[in-house]
Amino acid sequence: MIESMSNVDAKAQKGIVWLIVIGAIVLVGLAFWAVLVKVQDMSRTVVLGGETYRAEVVDTFEARAKGLSDRPSIDSDRAMLFVFAEDDFHAIWMKDMRFAIDVVWLDGDKRVVHVERNIQPDEPPHASYTPVKKARYVLEVGAGRAAKVAIGETMVIRGGGL
Repeated sequence: MIESMSNVDAKAQKGIVWLIVIGAIVLVGLAFWAVLVKVQDMSRTVVLGGETYRAEVVDTFEARAKGLSDRPSIDSDRAMLFVFAEDDFHAIWMKDMRFAIDVVWLDGDKRVVHVERNIQPDEPPHASYTPVKKARYVLEVGAGRAAKVAIGETMVIRGGGL
């Protein structure tokens, strides 16, 4: 009788271990899913200048301050879209950048108000680039990608409201 009781205890312990393992796997899966949802929420499809980009949306102070810095490059079909709460003269700089970019500023109606092309990485003190009119959005793409972008053109954003 004592052997069978310890056998039952061992089975119970194995069952508890398996419940813990399965629970951990479920939690890791849920965390991974939450990260994927967050990443998808932070990107949009953007159409401008006859080009379509998958744009990473940055809308916090920290994310905007970091921007594309410290990245080795940006794919030709990718962009970074800075979103601000209101129209203003939002400046960008090339601190810690490793590649040249084109920068497009757009107003609250998503109309192009200013374009800077082929901005090269620079050394301290870093130059800043400011639009000639107030803007709500700033789109950064690889150098040469905004060649067909014209002042007054409207950007189309797909994949969520902005």
